Amino acid sequence: MPCDQNISMTQTNLDALNRDLLKAAIEASGWTVQESSGRINFYVPGVGVATIDGDTLQLTERTSYYRPSTAVAPIEELKRKLKVAYSKEAVKSAAKQFGWQTTAVGDNKLKLKRRA
Repeated sequence: MPCDQNISMTQTNLDALNRDLLKAAIEASGWTVQESSGRINFYVPGVGVATIDGDTLQLTERTSYYRPSTAVAPIEELKRKLKVAYSKEAVKSAAKQFGWQTTAVGDNKLKLKRRA
């Protein structure tokens, strides 16, 4: 590892989540999912590598000593983004199950329509 980089690892707990919805949420956020040994790994550009093992979200960040990370709490921001994406996927899944169609009408808004 170059001597001008710093690696920091932080982790937080996620509430019990449906794994399939979680993977769909990660992919919908534009991140590539790799699953191995029961863990979900994905790379967040500009932040680092995130790993979900059970209910634990761990973020490994690489920052330069000369240009430290400007994010106040990158893992909390990542957790927030995951929760929003997960909520969208949960609504889409439930809507599909009960015969409703979903249409995105904004970044965090979905329109539900009953199929005829």
